[in-house]
Amino acid sequence: HRITVRNKVRGEILSFQDGRQRSRAESIGTVDGAVYARYTYEVTSWLEQDAEVTELDPDSVHVIFPENKKEADEIAHFVRANGTTRLRFEDFDATHFPAWEIAPAPDDPTGMRYHCKPE
Repeated sequence: HRITVRNKVRGEILSFQDGRQRSRAESIGTVDGAVYARYTYEVTSWLEQDAEVTELDPDSVHVIFPENKKEADEIAHFVRANGTTRLRFEDFDATHFPAWEIAPAPDDPTGMRYHCKPE
């Protein structure tokens, strides 16, 4: 039997200040098309000399589905346990990504747009 597991994440930038970006994400997980988890969380990301660091705000994790408290608590625990990531630039190959545009942040008075593409 073959099972298809998918996870879709939708993000929204909340603020960008002092080189740190705060964003909110909604994640929806499905198994064979049936939703098994839906939750939101907020993270702060920044660049260091050799890596991008993303840190989850553990108090921001909100499980919307499942409504079963035990299952929801297990999902929240899993999300919190994986809350800080450090993606080293030398370990990441983005050459397969297409170019993309980043629109100005809502609180950016310059209205600057960014065109990004892998090198």
